[in-house]
Amino acid sequence: MAAHPGMPRNLSYSKVARALAGEELRDREVLPLDAGITAREEGRFVFECAWEVANKVGGIYTVLRSKAQISIEELGDQYCMFGPMKDDKWRLEVEKVEPENRTIRAAIKLMHASGFHCMYGRWLIDGYPKVIMFDIGSGASKMNEWKQELFDRCRIGIPHEDIESNDAVIFGFMVAIFLKHFIDSISDYQPLVVAHFHEWQAGLKYFITRVLVCSWPVYGNSTSLPFTQRTQRCSDGIYAPEGAISTTTSDRSTSTKRPENDERVFCTSTAGGEACLEDSFQSHTLLQIYHQYCLERAACHSAHIFTTVSEITGREAEHLLKRNPDILTPNGLNVVKFAALHEFQVNLGKTGLINRLASPLSINHFVQLKRCIMATEKYDLPPICTHNMIRGDDQVLSALRRTRLVNNRTDRVKVVFHPEFLSSVSPLIGFDYEDFVRGCHLGVFPSYYEPWGASRFSSKNEPYILHCRSTLKIHPPMVSTSSIDDLKMPRSRYDFCGMSRRQRIIQRNRTERLSELLDWNSLGVFYRDCRRMALERLHPDIDNIICQNEGKVPSAATSRRPSIHSSEEEDDTE
Repeated sequence: MAAHPGMPRNLSYSKVARALAGEELRDREVLPLDAGITAREEGRFVFECAWEVANKVGGIYTVLRSKAQISIEELGDQYCMFGPMKDDKWRLEVEKVEPENRTIRAAIKLMHASGFHCMYGRWLIDGYPKVIMFDIGSGASKMNEWKQELFDRCRIGIPHEDIESNDAVIFGFMVAIFLKHFIDSISDYQPLVVAHFHEWQAGLKYFITRVLVCSWPVYGNSTSLPFTQRTQRCSDGIYAPEGAISTTTSDRSTSTKRPENDERVFCTSTAGGEACLEDSFQSHTLLQIYHQYCLERAACHSAHIFTTVSEITGREAEHLLKRNPDILTPNGLNVVKFAALHEFQVNLGKTGLINRLASPLSINHFVQLKRCIMATEKYDLPPICTHNMIRGDDQVLSALRRTRLVNNRTDRVKVVFHPEFLSSVSPLIGFDYEDFVRGCHLGVFPSYYEPWGASRFSSKNEPYILHCRSTLKIHPPMVSTSSIDDLKMPRSRYDFCGMSRRQRIIQRNRTERLSELLDWNSLGVFYRDCRRMALERLHPDIDNIICQNEGKVPSAATSRRPSIHSSEEEDDTE
């Protein structure tokens, strides 16, 4: 990349960071943080597409939120996210603004002319990244046509009752059409556009773009748009630990504990890439995800660069998706330091609170307080769930009832099951997950697969325990983060309860030192390298293209700002 004056940020040199990267960080180039000046002069654009952009569903939502700040510091307005308009929750997180980039403005105008609705705005998080939200409902009329085209070209059928896959197909075609309009709107220079997709729901977009939509030649015989896919978990890998799938390959067999009467076998051949399905057990678990597996595998092999979050998911992708990751992009943390400023302590005395603390309550006030407490006393058992569940046979509730964890007075262990994401706007528990974590002593994540929520404990300097099948394993087990098996987990929790306050403080300090090593300021460089690899794979002469683009790309200072009340004549002459 061309050298420009900016504000470089040195990387954290540590054994942990080098172990995550698998290479020396000292040999890497310092990440230029110039708010997109370098990217604009070189004609580079980055579009990051995910199903969880302004749509809180799982772990990718946290990754996108925490990584947005470092992405904006590097790319500025040359960075944009794609997301779906889902359940109207995005309205609370996205503010509509007028696009300043004339190319994006022209592409959105062409989308509206085609009958597809999309909205340009900024995500109200740290960094305020620009996002384009696509209205899936506006493309629902084309769903059957697009699904038929997908089947005719790729022989992948989508069940009509699978709403998630249907929405992914609509979202994928709309994103592919937008990218086509964006590329076609640039004629003065050769744009270096990188499209980065997360998980199979978003990965379907570049598969559609490369196979179906982008068959048009741009700058040669192939599309000028390199694609990168990042997977945090494989769809069939999630179901395998539950005994739903037995995956068998010609070179290695991955077996899981299943019921004895479950004789289903899902085998993938290494040579031809064909799949055979033998189902003698009347269950629809595998049939509900088989088409998702086909979509994920097709998208994986269509990407120019395939990346995953860790080494264990890379091995999983090697045997399930039949492709090795080109690079690992570990999840980082957005570490926030808290400080008790002296001004806050002074203001505490100015409010008169200290004077009130010096005057204790009278006896009558204590009597009234006790009466209020006794009036609220109940003799029936408190509920173990904070919400009214639609299904009474929920797995968590059934397990709690089976083990008699119903919050009896004599129970030494009390359980509160909160089956919903924590939010500050919730009328029940008005805390975000990050704030809730600060009040916990220990986090336990017993998961067969990639656990959600553990990274928030690291960023808040709280110790936590991971299951032995999880990705992160740090030894010895009595450090701030430990990975243990089923038999040692109760013992580890018991030992933690017996620790003194001083020991817990030391453990929290160890977690704080570890969290600084996993900050996005250090790990964001791997995403930069991933995008660079994608450009070099599609454009071997990328340095010459960058030199040709310099001076041709219109800067933000020379671009005319859009007017909200522009006339139709101005739009036609633009």
